Amino acid sequence: MKKDFLGARIGVMALILCYQMLWSQTYPVHHSISSTVFWVGEKASEENGEIPNLASVWDDMWMEDYGGVDDPDDRAGYKPRGFTPRENPFYVALPYNDFNAEGKHRKNLKSYIPWVKRKPPKDQSVCKNRWVEIKKKGKTVYAQWEDSGPFGEDDIDYVFGNARPKNRINNHAGIDVSPAVRDYLGLDDVDTVDWRFVDGANVPKGPWKRRITRSQVNWVDWYRPDLNASFQWQLQGKLNTSIDAEIYDVDLFDTSKKTILRLKRDGHRVICYFSAGSWEDWRRDAHYFPEKVKGEALDGWEGERWLDIRRHSVWRIMRARIALARRKGCDGVEPDNVDGYQNETGFDLTARQQSAYNRFLARAAHKRGLSIALKNDLDQVEELVPFFDFALNEQCHQYNECDLLDPFVEAGKPVFNVEYAKKYVQNSQGARTKMCRDARERGFYSLVLPRSLDGSFRISCDKNASQTASKQGYRGFLLSAYNPPYAWNYEPPYKDGPFRYYKNAHFDTLMWAKADDRYLKKIHKFHLKYFLNIGEIVGEKFLRGRLRKKTPKIPEAKLKEVERIVRKYQRKKDHDLLGYYLCDEPFPSAFGNIAKVIRRIRSIDSSHLILVNLWPFFKGEEDRIDGQHYIGGDYYLEKFIKKTKIRLLLSDRYVFHEGYDEQAEFFRELIRLRKHALRHHIPFAMHIQAVGTDYVSPDDEDLDWRTPNESEHRWLVYTSVVYGVHGIVWFHWDSDWGVTGNPPYVRKKLYASIRDLNKDLSSLGKILVQLTSTQVYHNDTTRYVTSPNRPQKLRAAEDDSPIIIGWFKDRQEQENYFMLVNKDYDEEITEDYILSFTIGRLEVFNVHTGKWEPCTFSIDGNKCEFTVHLDPGKGKLFRFFQE
Repeated sequence: MKKDFLGARIGVMALILCYQMLWSQTYPVHHSISSTVFWVGEKASEENGEIPNLASVWDDMWMEDYGGVDDPDDRAGYKPRGFTPRENPFYVALPYNDFNAEGKHRKNLKSYIPWVKRKPPKDQSVCKNRWVEIKKKGKTVYAQWEDSGPFGEDDIDYVFGNARPKNRINNHAGIDVSPAVRDYLGLDDVDTVDWRFVDGANVPKGPWKRRITRSQVNWVDWYRPDLNASFQWQLQGKLNTSIDAEIYDVDLFDTSKKTILRLKRDGHRVICYFSAGSWEDWRRDAHYFPEKVKGEALDGWEGERWLDIRRHSVWRIMRARIALARRKGCDGVEPDNVDGYQNETGFDLTARQQSAYNRFLARAAHKRGLSIALKNDLDQVEELVPFFDFALNEQCHQYNECDLLDPFVEAGKPVFNVEYAKKYVQNSQGARTKMCRDARERGFYSLVLPRSLDGSFRISCDKNASQTASKQGYRGFLLSAYNPPYAWNYEPPYKDGPFRYYKNAHFDTLMWAKADDRYLKKIHKFHLKYFLNIGEIVGEKFLRGRLRKKTPKIPEAKLKEVERIVRKYQRKKDHDLLGYYLCDEPFPSAFGNIAKVIRRIRSIDSSHLILVNLWPFFKGEEDRIDGQHYIGGDYYLEKFIKKTKIRLLLSDRYVFHEGYDEQAEFFRELIRLRKHALRHHIPFAMHIQAVGTDYVSPDDEDLDWRTPNESEHRWLVYTSVVYGVHGIVWFHWDSDWGVTGNPPYVRKKLYASIRDLNKDLSSLGKILVQLTSTQVYHNDTTRYVTSPNRPQKLRAAEDDSPIIIGWFKDRQEQENYFMLVNKDYDEEITEDYILSFTIGRLEVFNVHTGKWEPCTFSIDGNKCEFTVHLDPGKGKLFRFFQE
């Protein structure tokens, strides 16, 4: 019996082994393929065709998801020195992408990709993360497929067949390998290897299996202008930044990154112009265009020739230009000359080829988080509307072609129209008046501009247009409390006492104010700003919803009432109005309703903020949104942002409980909010814990928050600020279990603590709103970090010192600000710090005087050392200068 069993077992194992051998043989070996080295975070250069590797074809946040730059020259074994990658450092690129230019799967994948047996889910790649076996001189390494390249995305016959690579660069390179693969095989920068696909079950143990990449397609959202957006277009001359317009359209190459970021800081969206259909001999990338792609000259435009848009080399350069727009901070792009098929280009271009090229441009922009305009190309508008976010047209009124643009407005997408004719400039016989009337009836935003687009004059058809600068929303530091002065006197007549008490605590904003003129008079009397409470007009059941249950639709009557209230306060032109408050902790089922209210508000008032406080992350069974997603998680935040187009993120997490603290959850909440805020270029704020439930429901096990002491309050403020928040909201203030509901001796102590910290924030916030967080790390742990550079730039002399270090950049993109925070709220700390480079001057910000003061330091070789004292939970902001 034992022999029979053993024989059967050996037979089964042999069958399995044979099956695996036969299965692995279905993947052909590609012999003597030229390989080149690439890496996550590689900057654009002539060597890589001006294509940076901040993003891959499948992951627009590749560098962030990987954890940082996979520096090929500074290694620690097979990893980059200084951080542990979040994804597999053994990766490759092959010249194929299973998605086409529109972001859809290519047709008939299963006919040529051997492992595809059925139609894949629309948002999943069948190529990303596949294993590849690579050999060189008897050594074998395994890596995962994470990008497309080198220099191609559609080489089917090579990648899945027996053909040689179509690419002709770098000895016909057919595979890009990561630094880890290079080092394991001992490859040169350009070398030759053999490779083939392998199934995951056949990949042996090795350093390539210590961290396996499992993430799927991650394409970011992008800015979509609404129908009421205003527009300014200037491509030459000194840029006039005083125009009151939501969108500025500027030249991609001639406009500095500093100018673009300044416009965005002032509340504008920036669209960047480049020509996608013509070669311009003065552009800095002009030498990359092969002579064979240059056609006939453009009439009236010296130094400019039509391009053969069918050529892959043109597509590659345009992809690099779109990547440049993203790096410079543009919100979108305006590719010009995308109607070559209707012109004498020197090439036999067809409408179908033009449409394919234009759709490629749209997909390339959207993959990089950029909106895109369809410039002219009127005969293809109806076909291309789904792929573009807005239209930019020249002279449709002059040539009676505006009907062709109506599909954009019908799709809820704006049309920006520009006219140049003298009759419109001079309004001869009322020509401009008639044109503007027609534009408004169509829903177009029309301008009369100089043909040179040099900013010398601007005439707008928008009756509300002005030449003064405006800010889209509030750009100050939000300092407020949940549940402001209501409970003491919710109904009129409203008393001064609660407002005075609130103002004297150095608050500057009411988080929600009653839409009652008598209430608002008190706000004005005490020089407060406010968010108007629209939520109580709509109703909680429509805006908050329920988990995993359908939320009822908002009745039109309620939306009309919202319109009436917003119009009323818009007419008042109240400078103290910061925006509109909607609701607290909505469930995903209500996101559609929230988006509907926001759209209705913005159709009347697009310049003020809208406030929604979101759920923090919970991961209990009762907190599931569906089978794999939870309340407050990444999926929840992304879905909310994409659905509502919110311009300020706000959430909460309360740390201090009876018998335990939730510091780890608090830090993870800050990291999550920060990540999504930076991804979508919006600020974020944090609700922090002012009180506990000690005196309200001491016997209620579900409400076990304890009231923080002064040091813990300070800890909450500064640990939030170091992660880059642009606002603090104290929870909570005026109710039976807020600050005012505590016994007098407790209330007095709480009030003093919050008042003093608010005073600090009022001073510090003026600096913080001018800065953007770039990285955060903890000196004593690798957890809760947003950046891989923890040991390198700045560190405490003692490795176990409980310090959080946050780096910031200013509006000129200079990363010369950092903050140190003592995350021990029980003990003060005096510590030495080491900067890994030399500086000329170091200053610390004094929150009491509101001024920068010199800070002493010493230079030791190529390093700087300085000493800082921090009270429990305290933080300090520093800046340095190199001179």
